[in-house]
Amino acid sequence: MKSQLTVVGLGGSLAEHSNSLAALKIALEGAAEAGAKTDLLDIRQLSLPMYDPGTENNPPESVRGMCDSIHKADGLIWSSPMYNGTISGSFKNALDWLKLLGNQNPPYLTDKVVGLIWRCELRQDVATTSLVER
Repeated sequence: MKSQLTVVGLGGSLAEHSNSLAALKIALEGAAEAGAKTDLLDIRQLSLPMYDPGTENNPPESVRGMCDSIHKADGLIWSSPMYNGTISGSFKNALDWLKLLGNQNPPYLTDKVVGLIWRCELRQDVATTSLVER
């Protein structure tokens, strides 16, 4: 059994000042205070290209690095702004690239705990998100 868990945070947005990234950093600080090793994958800094199934055999380094970190993690915290009642396009794009984890052993997110954070400001986003939760 591992002596120290690794928690990887994936999130933020393409905005220069991202409230969802700020929330993710606070969550990772809490995990670190509890004794976990943490790694922050900031959507903006990753600068991922749009997912293209034709490049799965030779993905860019930014994609490989993200997938490797997520595969090695014991737990994940995902954080995204909510736009029109759903996750941001840049966050969805990052999730699309996780298809590459299908060839790993174990595949995809097997046995991983995923915590979710979302950040929204508009009443419409809150109402739409509430409908999605049900």
